Amino acid sequence: MKKLLLLFAVGTLFLCAGCSKKCHCVAKLNGEVVYERTDVILGDGEKCSDYNTMVSVPLVATKVESKCLPQLF
Repeated sequence: MKKLLLLFAVGTLFLCAGCSKKCHCVAKLNGEVVYERTDVILGDGEKCSDYNTMVSVPLVATKVESKCLPQLF
């Protein structure tokens, strides 16, 4: 019974994450957070993962990464 309840809770969480219309985005430069935004509002058909990017410049040892996740609450 506990496993079934846990499975239901995890499934509901994933379902809510897919329906979220807001994202929490973090931009990092070489692993250090340089910008953070919590109110990115999605348009029709957009997903938070549409805003995920990563650029690496080996000559100057620089890595820029942007990661957005659904904001549930």
